[in-house]
Amino acid sequence: MEMDIQLSLEKFLVWYNSSATVVTAREKGVELLNETLLRRFREAWGDENKIYTCKMPLYVLVGTLPL
Repeated sequence: MEMDIQLSLEKFLVWYNSSATVVTAREKGVELLNETLLRRFREAWGDENKIYTCKMPLYVLVGTLPL
């Protein structure tokens, strides 16, 4: 399953920087989106106020808790 969300560049970067993978890497001293990559990403995005529709995976846990 996936859901569509509307993101500006700023909102996308907030989402990205809050992901568990990025946070864990940063805690270990690894920056996954360095300045060079960030600059290239900004150039590719274009107008930072432009809104893109992004597809995000949606994980659902279905079931009941054991009593």
